[in-house]
Amino acid sequence: MSVEYINFNGKKYPIKLGIFSLQELAQAENIDLQELDKNISNYRHILFAALEMGARITKKPLTLKKEEMGAVLDECFIEFNIIFPKFFPEEEMAKMMEVGGKVVESKKKKPISHKSTGKGSRV
Repeated sequence: MSVEYINFNGKKYPIKLGIFSLQELAQAENIDLQELDKNISNYRHILFAALEMGARITKKPLTLKKEEMGAVLDECFIEFNIIFPKFFPEEEMAKMMEVGGKVVESKKKKPISHKSTGKGSRV
């Protein structure tokens, strides 16, 4: 997924999110990753992490401060909520699950292979 942009005070700011950045955020803020997007007060943290990653990827300085996230959300809350799911397509999220604080790919059942044990044996 490429970088998306939000508008604040007449300027466009790049945002980008991924599972790794959300894990880092959850750990730094001591928030359960599964609960991260369920509490509106966490949106400030999510938005700032998205802005930091967007700045890093586009190699542009982030001029906004963490303390300003409330004001940024006041102006672009709906815009951010429309963009946020684009970073986590359903088919990708369906492949992943939360296990002990680490995101891992879900394990699909492997087909059982029946090896022949010799002449005349049943499989």
